Amino acid sequence: MRLLVICLFALLVVLSLLGSGTLNGVVGAPGGVPSSVTQWWGSLEPLARQYEVDPLLIAAVMMQESGGDPRARSWAGANGLMQVLDGPFEPNSNLESGIRILATNLKTFKNVRAALAAYNAGPGMSDADVASNPAQRFAGVRGAARQAGASVADFDKYYVYLPAETRKYVPAVMAYYERFSNGTATLSATGGPIRMPLDKFSWTPTFGKDIGNGQAAHSGEDLMAPCGTPVKAAFNGTIVYRGCLYGNCRDGGATNGATGHGLVVIEQFDANRYAVYAHLANYVTDRDVKAGDMVGTIGMTGWTLGCHLHYAIWNGSLDDLLKDGGKGWVDPKQYFPTAVLSQ
Repeated sequence: MRLLVICLFALLVVLSLLGSGTLNGVVGAPGGVPSSVTQWWGSLEPLARQYEVDPLLIAAVMMQESGGDPRARSWAGANGLMQVLDGPFEPNSNLESGIRILATNLKTFKNVRAALAAYNAGPGMSDADVASNPAQRFAGVRGAARQAGASVADFDKYYVYLPAETRKYVPAVMAYYERFSNGTATLSATGGPIRMPLDKFSWTPTFGKDIGNGQAAHSGEDLMAPCGTPVKAAFNGTIVYRGCLYGNCRDGGATNGATGHGLVVIEQFDANRYAVYAHLANYVTDRDVKAGDMVGTIGMTGWTLGCHLHYAIWNGSLDDLLKDGGKGWVDPKQYFPTAVLSQ
């Protein structure tokens, strides 16, 4: 009996260690990432903080590139965990090289999918450099955008001009990223990282429908939650506007004569793309934000019949958004994590 108790206790300890990611000294490693990758977490996570890159995105890249094998080598001469071209095999040096490249791509292109495409196919030459290297005119991300006649920010417009390998690589990494993020990351028009602005809510799809609020087509989705619920940034971005939108900021909703969207926070998260968080009670920040940072709380300002967050996405200029140009609203569900859409 005593032996059975000891065995059961030992089993509970092992399960606890597995759940917390501390087995084999891997402290703080996420549970959904394979052990072949989390074995490097002690080096990966500090470098992720240093270069300000989501460690789960790095893990997704490593999983696709090498599966966590430090001896991996490609036919093109890419080496190690992060498959750095002509890079070192030593794990820590290879990790830093790969993360530095990924961080540079993210800062250059400001779009996760474009950054991943550049990691695989190269960033391509600038307009100034391509004049003396015409053979490289359509190489890499800049080359694909140049061939499509599009800005590097408009990934969807030049995606088809990327190499076939890259067109497979980007969604493969994003699939790992979503899996490692437990469904909170998604492959969208901008590539994430994104989340829902509320942690808990109920909703019924109404975008584009007449819901009786004076709009022929509802401009977003209404996420139902109690007044006072924290509203969080859905993207990494910049707060570009806080104030009244399309009416007065009167509190108390439609029954109190309130009109428009009430108090709003507008976050720019990509070129000409904005997230609108409406019917707020207050604001929290007017600075750069990361997905998950609190930006306000749910209230009843503007035309509303009850406590909820009106969440909308605008594609166009900020000036047109503030003037209610009307034609820039896009379905926010394309930015919803798949875990929400599958509920």
